[in-house]
Amino acid sequence: MHRLLSRRDIPLRERALWRMLYETAARAAEILALNVEDLDLEHRRAPVRSKGGATERVCWDSGTAHLLPRLLRLPDGSSPTRGPLFLSERRPVPARRPAAADICPHRGWTCNGTGSHVKPVPGGQEGWPEWSTGGR
Repeated sequence: MHRLLSRRDIPLRERALWRMLYETAARAAEILALNVEDLDLEHRRAPVRSKGGATERVCWDSGTAHLLPRLLRLPDGSSPTRGPLFLSERRPVPARRPAAADICPHRGWTCNGTGSHVKPVPGGQEGWPEWSTGGR
């Protein structure tokens, strides 16, 4: 398992996602719903909403802790403070173009899943909405 999670030919996003899933034993939907502001990088934990609706904490080990800062680094060297943690690099086909609120203003990538865990908040930067978790 360690060899699979350490392969360099797999994109960083996938390595971070699979390692976090493996180390936390959380459901994929719980991890995919995480936002950057949910992360406690210092203590290696984050709150997730479980299948039953309860809020629980997931904790991860050094493998995920090593990958997350690299995943969050933007091209200009800064890190986003809000928004979905796991974004898709794939561009949607025109027929499935997501709503503007589901596109990250920093990277131009779309959020995973349905995007129902993300909603725009008035007052975003330069015409873009701020990102926020919905219902948390």
